[in-house]
Amino acid sequence: MMSGLARKLGLPENSPLTDLAEDLRVLAKAFLKIALTSPLGLQDGPAALTNNERYRRIETDIVKPIEKIQSVLSEQKLGLLSVWPNLMNAKPPKLKDLSRQLELLHEWALETIAELDDRASDRGKNRTEFEMALGSELLKLFRSRLSMHPAETSSYDRQDNPSSYLYTFIRAVTDHIFPIDALISLHLLRQVAKDFPDRSHANSA
Repeated sequence: MMSGLARKLGLPENSPLTDLAEDLRVLAKAFLKIALTSPLGLQDGPAALTNNERYRRIETDIVKPIEKIQSVLSEQKLGLLSVWPNLMNAKPPKLKDLSRQLELLHEWALETIAELDDRASDRGKNRTEFEMALGSELLKLFRSRLSMHPAETSSYDRQDNPSSYLYTFIRAVTDHIFPIDALISLHLLRQVAKDFPDRSHANSA
């Protein structure tokens, strides 16, 4: 990837890109983890859900079942799990440890739905926020590791073959991390164009 990126950016052969490559590996690992574990509808990840849908699913599928199990594991009902007079080969679970882990999961779920409740009106914004966060991190890398190029867009970027170094960098990286989700590149490019408008005329004035 790095050699291809260097060619696209017109960098000299044998350019020192080790630091940039390591930064990109860290970034890709972090955002792939989010994509694979969050309901954003991204490649190989969970199907997209709105905040309201997540709230209802967590409450129905996690919070209420945990509360029911916790009631069964209470001191008063542990007799339900007595093995006497039968002898069982299965190793009994450590019920106190299990109860504590369920308690932690319950607290985590309640905190999650509280956050989702505060953002209930943000319909469909999770994917956009993910793309904006990725774009922001890529812009930081571009400025810190490729400072020889201006972090600005060009009016030609709106055509089939974007011409600015910033667009070229973002597209090359996102297409490599998410080869199937091509729309990520497109959305990021549009966001960059909005935040960093064409400066070519100002520069030539």
